[in-house]
Amino acid sequence: MSEHSTHDQLRRLLEATLLAGQVDCVHNLFLAIAHKAKHVGVEFDGAVVLEHFWHLARIGAVAVPGAAIQTLPFPMPQILLTAPCRKLLETASTLLMTPIGT
Repeated sequence: MSEHSTHDQLRRLLEATLLAGQVDCVHNLFLAIAHKAKHVGVEFDGAVVLEHFWHLARIGAVAVPGAAIQTLPFPMPQILLTAPCRKLLETASTLLMTPIGT
């Protein structure tokens, strides 16, 4: 498998995991992606996943409020897939938000 193909598979795993909405924080998101990658036989590359995750955050697809959120007196998500991005990912057959140069 080519490096480009592996990177695309990791990006797809990230987007699919976010879309599934079953992770409650960034830590668990990365653990889930590493586990899924191993399960499907894709070598996990944390740098690729982190770069794509932050690309999604920069364009407003993912909201991550940071550790200070835990001090609030009411429950708040520690990671959130934004509604517009959810719509895009639900209807996309290809990666919509691949960083430039990859």
